[in-house]
Amino acid sequence: MAGMSPHRCPAECGRPVPWKRFACAEDWDRLPGEMQAEIWRTWRARRRDPAAHYRAMLTAINWYRAHPIRTGVRS
Repeated sequence: MAGMSPHRCPAECGRPVPWKRFACAEDWDRLPGEMQAEIWRTWRARRRDPAAHYRAMLTAINWYRAHPIRTGVRS
C-alpha cells in the first residue's frame, strides 16, 4: 500500500500519524488498555466485520474527546 498518506491523530494533538496506526504513540499510550486491545482485535478481523473496527475506533475517539489533554500539560 505504498503512497498511503498519514492522517491526523484522533486525539486532536495535531500530530501526523502513519496510515497503519490509529493514533500518535503518546496518545495511543493514554488510551485505556481494553480500548487498545479492541482496536487491535477488530483491526485483525476487519475483513470479516469492518463495522466492528469502525465502532472500536469511534469509541476511542469519543474517549479522547471526554479526556482531552489540557494545553501545555503534556507529560
